[in-house]
Amino acid sequence: FFFRIERMRGYDYYLIDLDGTLIDSSGLIVACFQHVLKNVIGINMTDAEVKKTIGKPLRQQYKEIGEQHQIPCDESVVESWAQAHFEHQINHWEGNVVLYPGVKEALEVLKNKGKKLAIVTSRTRHTAELFTRSLGIFDYFDAFLTPESTTKHKPHPGPALKALELLGGSAKDSLFVGDALWDIKCGAAAGMHTAYITYAKDAPYAFEDDFPTYRITNMMDVVQF
Repeated sequence: FFFRIERMRGYDYYLIDLDGTLIDSSGLIVACFQHVLKNVIGINMTDAEVKKTIGKPLRQQYKEIGEQHQIPCDESVVESWAQAHFEHQINHWEGNVVLYPGVKEALEVLKNKGKKLAIVTSRTRHTAELFTRSLGIFDYFDAFLTPESTTKHKPHPGPALKALELLGGSAKDSLFVGDALWDIKCGAAAGMHTAYITYAKDAPYAFEDDFPTYRITNMMDVVQF
């Protein structure tokens, strides 16, 4: 279900997701959700069910979970769940967030080739900056897009279009790299080529539309042009 060419072409602008693409934080994310679900909300979900929600802004995830379980969840309730999630995350992230193999090397190659890079993530700015600075990759990026940056979020093209605006780039010269369906839809809706990275998922998505331009298994695949 993927369109692949033997050699990935080079692009001038690279928009890259964070969690599941550059950093392995899946264990931490699931642990934070399970803490809130069991100890704050009082419901049970399997780890697999939790993983299916990853990729959307956190408050949207909790609102959808509340609605699915028919739990009254106005904005203040959702915010209390999100704050409990953030607190658990800040207290437990060290040692549970690492770079995927090849990430720093790939970013170094792209910057040395004069490419412009942007993070486009559904993670809040505070922890996105905390993690990327702590892991030594923050300075590779020319723009940093988080849910606070736009009113519309993935899979809407808004975050990708805002990133291109900040980079001074055009969609035809850009590649969006991500591990989630929302990333591919966001990039495709903005008119960009997309690369779906699969190392972070137990099983690849079954795309029904918005097929990614490339399927890759390591960030170093992005620089093979």
